[in-house]
Amino acid sequence: MKTLVVCLVIVASALGVLFGGLYSVERGRSQKLSLQLLEAKQATVRREQAIEQRDKITEMLQDKVEQLTAVLTNSTAQIRAISARLEDAERALADKEAEQRQKETERQKLAEVPAPAVTVASGAGGAELRTFVFPSVLDRNGGVLGKNMTFIQRFGRKLVFRPVVGTGSIAVDVDTIHPAILSYLNIDVETAKAEQLRTDAAWRTQQASDYQRSLDRQKLQQERWEAEERMRVERDKANAEIAKLNAEEAAKRDYADNERMKAQAAVRMADAAMSGALAPVNINQNINQNVNQNLIRNPYRRW
Repeated sequence: MKTLVVCLVIVASALGVLFGGLYSVERGRSQKLSLQLLEAKQATVRREQAIEQRDKITEMLQDKVEQLTAVLTNSTAQIRAISARLEDAERALADKEAEQRQKETERQKLAEVPAPAVTVASGAGGAELRTFVFPSVLDRNGGVLGKNMTFIQRFGRKLVFRPVVGTGSIAVDVDTIHPAILSYLNIDVETAKAEQLRTDAAWRTQQASDYQRSLDRQKLQQERWEAEERMRVERDKANAEIAKLNAEEAAKRDYADNERMKAQAAVRMADAAMSGALAPVNINQNINQNVNQNLIRNPYRRW
């Protein structure tokens, strides 16, 4: 019994020592895990702080970028405005120089063409009539188109000149004639061209209207002809039908006359046979002879 108790005590002691060791090991492990968890929490906090700091820096940088972008945009707009003003100034200067060159060219061209002789007369209602007589009418290249020519009238973009002596009028386009002559006559080329375009448009409109009226007339004539043709066909059909009915009616009458004649001949033959006044004859032969005689008299009847 004592031995059993001793064994139990030994076993209990051993278990106590074993459980104590296990407890110590688990406690140490738990403490280690707690330390690791604490370090992880601290690392998480530090990471969150770093992320927050990074977001703040990013936001600050974005603000700076937006400010710089606004400044650059404003500067670009100012540069473009200045460039536009410079371009306008350069364009205005170029236009002014071109205008001056054109005026100088026109003065030179005017010097190339002798001035016309201008006479002034009073027209109907006191209107002033100017007559221009050019010693020479030149083209743009200085070629002579005519001498001692009187300006008659402008028709659209065509200028008409007539010689002072003799015949042979000429019509010159505003793009062909010398600019000095246009200047003497105070004719604007673009105005003349625009007037010609309006005249051409009106002419084309009139032509299209005339063409449409012609088509309408042709269509009306075609419809009238088709209607008359249909009436003629219907009339011919009606006449043919009437002729057919008349022919059938005539054939019926002829047939009835033939039958009546056959009947009368048969009656006469029968009477003759009964009275003995005639020799015996073939009734059918007599009837056929009567029919043949009728055919000779009326060859176009149907039997």
